[in-house]
Amino acid sequence: MKMRLSSFGFVKDIDAIAREGFDCIEMHYKEIIPMDEGEFRAACKKLKDSPLTAEVFNNPLPLDKQIIAPEFKLEDYRDHILKGAERAAQMGARFCNFGNGRTRSLPKEGNEAELIAARSKILECIAMICEINSQYNITVLLEPLSPVVSNFILNIPDALSLADELGVHNLKPFIDLRWFVDEKRSYEEIITYADQIEHIHIDNPLPLFPTRYIPRITDEFDYAPLFNALKKICYKGIISCEANVFEDFDRDLKDLMEFFNYYGIHSYRL
Repeated sequence: MKMRLSSFGFVKDIDAIAREGFDCIEMHYKEIIPMDEGEFRAACKKLKDSPLTAEVFNNPLPLDKQIIAPEFKLEDYRDHILKGAERAAQMGARFCNFGNGRTRSLPKEGNEAELIAARSKILECIAMICEINSQYNITVLLEPLSPVVSNFILNIPDALSLADELGVHNLKPFIDLRWFVDEKRSYEEIITYADQIEHIHIDNPLPLFPTRYIPRITDEFDYAPLFNALKKICYKGIISCEANVFEDFDRDLKDLMEFFNYYGIHSYRL
């Protein structure tokens, strides 16, 4: 079955990812926002000259920031988010992935008033990210996580409920297999929420976080239920590999494509 296959990467990785037959590259705001105009134009050209699309960009806020921190002022980051949305849109973005758990977590302790205020601040920030990205026809993807990395938004119903609470229409959930497995969610949820799931992240979910390897045929994990569910719903989104440990990037990309093919998943380019 054909599905749109992607790997996380930076501008320098475009050629390698394209060479192995992937459809997409999942890129990062932290790379494109600091670029000067010349660097950004060069990045856009490199992407345009490749067969890849860059439809998903990761983490619109700096990874080392925490919304609930007293020094975090929402308006200080409006221009940052706006610049990211503008540049991502120029590169073809359709989705803004807001997945960093630390950034959007609630306090671990505090009285009721403090917790309510913290939650309100997080929601205000998410609403601002949605509002800015809506101007560029970009949907914000809210990643259900697990207590390993966050204490806020741990499943698809949580994400959908939050979108309803905020009254925004460009906030959608997606599935990261690692956290889906960690939370022991049923693969039937993929069937139930087929019309809401906009994106998939995959890695080998067995090694302890933050170590993330590409999934391989030899892993001691059964990926078949995931792929069977995606086949059942005729999933039309992107499946993107999120890994951060590479022994040989080119070899790992070959193994990753071999892994998808083993489960009967083939890119549109091959």
